[in-house]
Amino acid sequence: MSTIDRRVVPVLDTFFNDCRMRLIPVEELKRYIAEHKRAARAEIRPRQRPGRRSNVSPDVVARIRREYADVSSLAEIARGLNADGIQTAQGGRQWWPSTVRNLLSSMNGTNERGS
Repeated sequence: MSTIDRRVVPVLDTFFNDCRMRLIPVEELKRYIAEHKRAARAEIRPRQRPGRRSNVSPDVVARIRREYADVSSLAEIARGLNADGIQTAQGGRQWWPSTVRNLLSSMNGTNERGS
């Protein structure tokens, strides 16, 4: 109510009844709403994922997917990438199982094994 009292009521024609209650005519409220109504947005953009973009090459992504489908654990995949000296998406030297999991989930949308 304090927002209405401070912002809306001062610009409306109001009056008080015998009990000192502030009354606002319906027509006055309709006028105010008509003057201050905003048009609806034409389109709503989908929210983008926060964070940095992945810069992993398609070959590395294919390798990770293939090894994961072949029932390799996330830790085994990370160890293999580290052993081969493949840099992470942001140019780092260390792959972690959580990095591999995040890459799989961001590329597939899910983290399911192939058959």
